Amino acid sequence: MPWPTTVLDAEGAIRTWINAQPALVGPGRPLPLGAHVGNPLRSPARGPYVLLTRVGGGPDPGEVNVDQARVSGSVYGMKKLPAALGAAAYANLLVAVAAPVALVGGGRLLAVTDLSGPLYLPDVDEERYVVDALFHIQPA
Repeated sequence: MPWPTTVLDAEGAIRTWINAQPALVGPGRPLPLGAHVGNPLRSPARGPYVLLTRVGGGPDPGEVNVDQARVSGSVYGMKKLPAALGAAAYANLLVAVAAPVALVGGGRLLAVTDLSGPLYLPDVDEERYVVDALFHIQPA
């Protein structure tokens, strides 16, 4: 059967994977506030973070049981330079996926392709860079 047999929470799986990256997330790192799903944080003064939103994708017609999730990552920060550094670090993490990665809660991140960005899109009160990518995820 060439379609995923379950609906995947790609945003949640990717959020958990990003937040487990000690070189990327935490005090003194490019994304000190980590990855989030849902609404933007109300007080990002402690540093940049990435807000994940699934914006498309679906079953991979050429692979058995693989979901292709198009996920947009908006890196927010109070200042442009920290937001830019956070976006570049996030994009570099995605580019570095060269082998399947086990995801917390089951499943595997097989590859990240079709990367777009970082693209600078300043919001009214915050600096923002957008990094979009296609995540190929196989459920457990």
